[in-house]
Amino acid sequence: MKKIGILLVAGALVTAAHADTPITVGSGWQAFTWYGLDTFNAEGAFTFAVGNATTLTVCDGYTDGDQFAIYDNSTLIGVTSVPANDGYSAGGDFTALLSDSRFSSGAFDLPSGSHSITIETIATATSATSGGAGFRLDKPLPTPEPASFALAGLGGLSLLAFRRKAA
Repeated sequence: MKKIGILLVAGALVTAAHADTPITVGSGWQAFTWYGLDTFNAEGAFTFAVGNATTLTVCDGYTDGDQFAIYDNSTLIGVTSVPANDGYSAGGDFTALLSDSRFSSGAFDLPSGSHSITIETIATATSATSGGAGFRLDKPLPTPEPASFALAGLGGLSLLAFRRKAA
């Protein structure tokens, strides 16, 4: 009975380590970690749902040289840019690192719906066995309602009719 209890606790710990991580769109940069080449981020899938299209931005941090393949619901959606891999180290200010071509980054458009993002490390900084990077989900731009389009069209027609009358 004692062995079963230990196995159950060990199984729960392994499951907890790979549980999906719900995230909030528009909440800024989210850090993720990786442990080795050709491995996925240690946090498990990052899950969220959006009513409108949004953009996922991914950026390497700390030491240049890491590159990532991005998956949504187990489907590859893209790969980040090729990094310099010259040993340059910086902090984790992902906003600043986005403009530094030595660090791998990418922006990926996501449609409305439910998403489950996983990130695979496909290149690492020289001799690195682990590392960190970040991603953010930008808030989607509001989609104009059909009534707004109708009002804009009606306004345009009114201006056209007014200009014709004046001429």
